[in-house]
Amino acid sequence: MSELPVVSGKEAIRAFTKLGYSETRISGSHHILQKPGHRYALSIPVHGNTALKRGTLRGLIRDAGVSVAEFVDALKRKTPRREGAATDESAAPQGPVRDADADHEPNSSDSSGS
Repeated sequence: MSELPVVSGKEAIRAFTKLGYSETRISGSHHILQKPGHRYALSIPVHGNTALKRGTLRGLIRDAGVSVAEFVDALKRKTPRREGAATDESAAPQGPVRDADADHEPNSSDSSGS
């Protein structure tokens, strides 16, 4: 069994995000995370960089349905999501431009053929 790490609320949110949770809303200083098809919403207190209490973190991990070891692995894991998102965003504008060019070419051919 892995030892429970000492983490802040912000670090816990990052780890749970890597485990498939997404932040749905903020209520005061509590960030509410949900995962599609999962029974419980997680309410994570964020008070600056103050560490979460051990019982609070253990309860969040239990409610998330993951083991302490899986949570620790998620803390250590680096995600290249931002790089992938930037690639997807840069690719998106090129699609419509190509479609517009394809639509434009037949129109110019039609007008020159007339």
